[in-house]
Amino acid sequence: MEKRRHRTSYLSEHTIEFYLVPRFRRTLTTDFRSTLAFYFWASREGSSASRSVCAPERVRLAAVYPRRPKLRAVRRTPVMKVNAELFRCAAKFRRVGVPVFAGFPLVRSVFDCSDDVEFLWFVLRGDETEGDLEVEMRTITSDQAGTPSLLGPLSDQDVCRLVTQESEPMPWDRAIEAINHVRRQGADNGLWPLGWGYKPVYFLVW
Repeated sequence: MEKRRHRTSYLSEHTIEFYLVPRFRRTLTTDFRSTLAFYFWASREGSSASRSVCAPERVRLAAVYPRRPKLRAVRRTPVMKVNAELFRCAAKFRRVGVPVFAGFPLVRSVFDCSDDVEFLWFVLRGDETEGDLEVEMRTITSDQAGTPSLLGPLSDQDVCRLVTQESEPMPWDRAIEAINHVRRQGADNGLWPLGWGYKPVYFLVW
């Protein structure tokens, strides 16, 4: 782990999302029969029409932040940065029964995405006082990262176990309220206006 330095990026989080969603869904199918990935828009997924659908009685909700690789100018080692904002969000999500993960693709250019992209999964454990963290992937093995703020890389079984243990079963409309609660808290605390900031991909399992 190391504190922030100047890095060069070569992928956006949106590009990474395209590859993260099917890979994380595949991870969840290790233990769960049904999985659903969605992007949250308050007037769409969070609308009264969405709340009124015939949904499963109880679902489990998890949030996953795609993290884009960065490179230091003089080195070719991919680096993952986890911003302090993500730790603040994770702390708020945990209080409403929603575990938060980060997904990091092992690619060195956008063209590496043409193959089956390998992801490293991490769970965010930092609190609202945590600062930015950077992880050089050359230091990461199958053992967990040496910090209480960020644990990983996680196996597929580890991810499913954490979702089972840390996500609170809830009705669909309560899952919507959990997301809205975290968004409102961020806006009220001046961390980011509604609609801004880093946005995770959400996954429901049941």
